[in-house]
Amino acid sequence: MGYKLFINFTQSKNNYMLSVKESQLPLAGQGLWAQKDFKRKEIICKYEGEQVTWKECQRRNEAQVGYGCYYLYINERKCIDAQHTPWAIGRYANDAAGLSRIKKLRNNARYEIIKGEAYIVASRNIKNGEEIFVSYGRSYWNIISKTIEN
Repeated sequence: MGYKLFINFTQSKNNYMLSVKESQLPLAGQGLWAQKDFKRKEIICKYEGEQVTWKECQRRNEAQVGYGCYYLYINERKCIDAQHTPWAIGRYANDAAGLSRIKKLRNNARYEIIKGEAYIVASRNIKNGEEIFVSYGRSYWNIISKTIEN
């Protein structure tokens, strides 16, 4: 079993409790877990990391072995790279519709851009103790599938 990291932080006058521990998804590593109930449309956390341009994300990706998994595109001038920011809690949310699916698990959150900032927002009510899953999008999984094939 993986380590358990509890993080409390205040955002918009609400305390959000999250933990990081082993994901339910095979081969997914760590996952993001709710430590309180979240209502539909409630912000779970901000997606944080280093702010870079899309061109820089592409450059970084070409310079490394494998494919960068922590880039979040906001616009051409603003993307978030959470690859080297393990403290950025949002990077631990996995995609239940990815390559290692389990039938009973479904995405329960989505990425949302609010005033130029990226957040993970509950797309349905999430209970304390549930793993938080967010869609990475089809294009992400198409690229990962091609990378695995090669």
